[in-house]
Amino acid sequence: MASAIRDFSYILVYSRKLEDFSTFSRIMLPFSILISLVYMRLIFSDVYYDILGLTTLLFIELSVISYFRGFRNTLNALRLMAFFVLLGTLIYSLSHFIGWVAPEPVDVIDGALSLVVMFLAFSLLFQLVSLKEWRRILSILGFKQYSVLFSLIISQIPIVIFYASEAFTTIRLKYGSRKIHKVIVPLVLLSLQSARSLMESYTIYGVSHEHKLITYRANDVVLYVASVISMITPLLINSLA
Repeated sequence: MASAIRDFSYILVYSRKLEDFSTFSRIMLPFSILISLVYMRLIFSDVYYDILGLTTLLFIELSVISYFRGFRNTLNALRLMAFFVLLGTLIYSLSHFIGWVAPEPVDVIDGALSLVVMFLAFSLLFQLVSLKEWRRILSILGFKQYSVLFSLIISQIPIVIFYASEAFTTIRLKYGSRKIHKVIVPLVLLSLQSARSLMESYTIYGVSHEHKLITYRANDVVLYVASVISMITPLLINSLA
């Protein structure tokens, strides 16, 4: 479990390899996926077509993440999310078969896929776009006073998840399988220490809001192709319906 938590934290960290692509193309991809997701939920009345579209979007997301982080690293990072999604799907499916009030199994699968696709689309907004770029974007939109707070919070998310794996390992080594709830204390202490250090550095040295946003790179075609495919996926599936 600890290794799964640690690997999951890595998927939320910005990679410098992304600087070979423009800011615009990196922002366009996750928004294209989110728009396609909302569109599919509105137009598809047949759950099987919805599952087909969600599977296509999930494949696009995993392909993009694997392109930057490697296929094996991506699979390792998704183990934790897959565990909870499969667990929830299994519980709902068993509830249906034993006669309790629960959605149909196919509806449970559809909902689980929607949750995974939506989560990965939102995570791409922070995997593909650096905090310097987000501060600049928020400044342009008139939210300069909140941009530092935003970058402080977002930067702490992968750190807190990583600290959770460290705290989990520490408690397991000390107590075994007992007293897992004690993971909360070291996790809170490590998170507060990290947040305080980062806030002190922001206060002492300040942060820049003038990062240049790149509108074009030669490598952008990869992300544009992925964006176009995600946008036309609902239209193609709807034409088959």
